[in-house]
Amino acid sequence: MAAEGAEGRRTGMNPQRWHQVEQIYNSVLERNPAERIAFLEKACAGDEALRKEVESLLACNDEAEVFIESPAMEEAAQALAEDNEDRNNLVGRTLLHYSLLERIGEGGMGVVYRAHDNHLNREVAIKVLPDIFAQDPQRLARFEREARAVAALSHPNILGIHDLCGADGVTFAVMELLDGETLRATLDEGALPVRKAIDYAMQMAQGLAAAHERGIVHRDLKPENVFITKEARVKILDFGLAKLRRDTGSAEEASTSLTRPGALMGTVGYMSPEQVRGQEADARSDIFAFGAILYEMLSGRRAFQGNSEADTISAILKEDPPAITHLHKRVSSAIERVVRRCLEKNPGERFQSARDLSFALEAVSSDSGTSAPTDKHGIVASRSAPEVAQTRWLTWAIATAGVLLVVVGITYWINRRGATEITDVPLIPVPFTTYPGMELGPSFSPDGNQVAFAWNGEKEDNFDIYIKQIGSESPRRLTTDPLRDSNPAWSPDGRSIAFVRVLDSGMHSLMLIPANGGRERQVANLLKPYGSRWLSWHPSAKWLAASAGNSMDVPSVIILLSVDTGERRQLTFPPKGGLGDTNAAFSPDGRSLAFSRFTLEGNLLSTIRSALSLPGCLKGRKSSMPRGVKYTT
Repeated sequence: MAAEGAEGRRTGMNPQRWHQVEQIYNSVLERNPAERIAFLEKACAGDEALRKEVESLLACNDEAEVFIESPAMEEAAQALAEDNEDRNNLVGRTLLHYSLLERIGEGGMGVVYRAHDNHLNREVAIKVLPDIFAQDPQRLARFEREARAVAALSHPNILGIHDLCGADGVTFAVMELLDGETLRATLDEGALPVRKAIDYAMQMAQGLAAAHERGIVHRDLKPENVFITKEARVKILDFGLAKLRRDTGSAEEASTSLTRPGALMGTVGYMSPEQVRGQEADARSDIFAFGAILYEMLSGRRAFQGNSEADTISAILKEDPPAITHLHKRVSSAIERVVRRCLEKNPGERFQSARDLSFALEAVSSDSGTSAPTDKHGIVASRSAPEVAQTRWLTWAIATAGVLLVVVGITYWINRRGATEITDVPLIPVPFTTYPGMELGPSFSPDGNQVAFAWNGEKEDNFDIYIKQIGSESPRRLTTDPLRDSNPAWSPDGRSIAFVRVLDSGMHSLMLIPANGGRERQVANLLKPYGSRWLSWHPSAKWLAASAGNSMDVPSVIILLSVDTGERRQLTFPPKGGLGDTNAAFSPDGRSLAFSRFTLEGNLLSTIRSALSLPGCLKGRKSSMPRGVKYTT
C-alpha cells in the first residue's frame, strides 16, 4: 500500500523533490517514535508542503501506526477491547466483600464498575485491571502507582480512593462512586458561562496544587479526566500516567521510572510542547493542559486541533489559538491573559505552580465592587457575568510580562459622601500600578491615601506585602519572608495590616504587621479554606473575621480571631456536603457579617447578626450567589 501511494506521488513530482521526500521519509522510519516529530520538524525546516508530502507517505505505511507512539490511555483502550470477554464476566461476581453490579466506564489502565460494599453497606466504584494487563509487570506497576498516587491525595477536588486489593487473580482499586458527568460531556454542549468556567477552573487548580505539592504530576489532564458532580464539584480522575517527581519521596520511588525515556505520554491536543518532544514532564506540563481545558471551557472549541495528530502536534509546537475574547465577548482580557500564560510554549514562561495559577484565578474571579446593585442592608452582591463586565470598578489584568492593578480611587471618595449620591456618577478606571509580575489583593487605608497589596516583585519570585501612596511612583515593601504573603487587610484605625502567609506545611498563618513597618507577629494558624482567603476587620480593630478549613472533608467556616490574644470563635456552621463559607465582610457598624456560602443547592449570600456584640449570631438571611461581598458605607 505504501508503494502504491509513493508511486502515485512520484509521477507528479520532479526527481529532485521526490528524492528529498524519500530521503526524509526513510530517515523518519529509522528513528524511534519519540524522536520522529522533532526530526521531521527540523528536516522540513518550515517547508509545509514538503512536510505534508512526507506525512502522507507515512500515513500509507504499515508503520504509520507507530509514527506517534500511542499514549498509555490508547494502549489501555486497545488492550481492554481485546479483553472484552473477561470484562463482561465480572458483572455479578463478588470480589472479597464487593459485589460488582454493572460496568460504568473505562478509565486509564482499567475498567470501572459500580459495586456494593457489603461490609459498610455503601456503593463504591471498582477499577479492575484486566487480565491482559496483570500479565504485564510494567502495566501492573503503573496501575498500582495510580492507586498509590490517588490514595495519597486526600483532597475534595481529586477522586478519592479507599483501597487497593487483589482477589481471585484480579487486581482492583476501590474508589468513591461519583454521580454526574465528565467535563467532556459538558463541553459537547458548547462553551460554559464564564462564571461557571472559572469556578471549575479554580477547583481544578486547587486539586492540581495539592497533587503537585506532594510531588505528583498528572501528565494526562484532559476533559475526559475531569468529572463534574451533580453538586458542581470538580473531581480530577485517572492518575494512570501520574509520575512521582524525582525530587520527592523515597529513594526507591525516585529511582523508579515506569515510562521509557523519550516516550510520548499523554493525549494529543492537551499535551505540552515538551511532552510532544518526548521530554521530561513536570507540574508545568499539567498547567499547559489546564490552559487548554480552560480555553475550551470559555470558547467552546479546542485550543489545538488539526486534521491529523501530526497537524495538532505542529499547532502545539508553533501556533497560538485564536483570542478567546474574539470568540466570546464576555471573557475579560484579564482571564484571557491567565489562559495565555498557561499556554506559553516555554515552560519557564508559564505559571510555575498550580498554587500561583489558583492565586491568579482568584484575582480575576473576584467580585467587581461598588457599582453592583446593593440591597436594603447595604450589601454589594456580585452580578452575573454580563453585568459585571459592564459595571466593574476594580479590574485585575494579569499579563505575561506583568500585571496592571487597576484601583478606582474616585469610588472611595464617592462612597464616603453616601450611597445615595452615586446614582449617576460615571466610574473611571485609573491605572495604579504598571509593575512587572503580578499585583493582587488591594486594600485601601482608612484615609484612602494608600493601598496595600501583594506583589511578587520585579524578579517575579515571591509574593510580599507592599504599600503604595496614591500619586507616588514606587511602593514600599513591608514583608521580606521567603514564604508567600497575600490578602492584606488594613485595620480600621490605620495602624496595622493583617495578611495571610502560606506555610510549607500547607497551613495558612494569619499575620499582623505595623502599617509603618516593623516587627510582624503571628495571630493564628489556619487550615486553608475553599476559595478566597479574604480577611475582614471588625470596626473596633480588635477582631478579625477569616475563613478557615476544619479538615479536607469538612466545609470551611467563618471564625472570629482576637488580634490581641489569638482567641478564636466559630461564627458560622455550614451544612455538610458543600464547600462552606468564605469571603467574610463586616458591616460598617460591626453588627452584621456578610459572607459567601457554597452549598449543594448553590452559592448563596448570607448574613448573620448579633444582639449585642460578636459573636452570638441570632438570625441569618440568604440571597443570590455572590463570589465576593462588600458593604457600602
